[in-house]
Amino acid sequence: MLKGTFILGLFWLVCTGLLSACGSAVQYDQPPEMRYGEDVCDQCNMIISEARYAAAYYTQSGEVRRFDGVGELSRYLLKHQEETASIWVHDYETEAWLAAEQAYYVIGPELQTPMGDGVVALGERERANALAAQVGGEVMDFAGVMEHFKNAPAGMH
Repeated sequence: MLKGTFILGLFWLVCTGLLSACGSAVQYDQPPEMRYGEDVCDQCNMIISEARYAAAYYTQSGEVRRFDGVGELSRYLLKHQEETASIWVHDYETEAWLAAEQAYYVIGPELQTPMGDGVVALGERERANALAAQVGGEVMDFAGVMEHFKNAPAGMH
């Protein structure tokens, strides 16, 4: 009887451990949950209200950082130098989540964004080129966006 109880207890511990491990696994290949009108930007502490501008990333340890715009995400990364597991942005026109490295970015002074950064993401180069032509902006990749904010004067949006 004691041996049966031990085996049952061991089985229960193994099952509980497996279930808790499965429940806590972060899926870096999926965008994080974002509650518009509730979540706060990690850079500026304002409420994130518009999906078309919102961005987020997972840290290597599984934490989520959320932002009201690509510019705020860029500034935060440059300031905090965190190792990221995956970075996500929204398509400005469709509001679909995009992996940051696969998006095309338009930076232009005529683009009205939450913090006045004037940068938005799009999923296709053709749409990015069209928007850039419309607003007198420039198309770049994520590395270009990071370089843009790295070289921007302090405090400039």
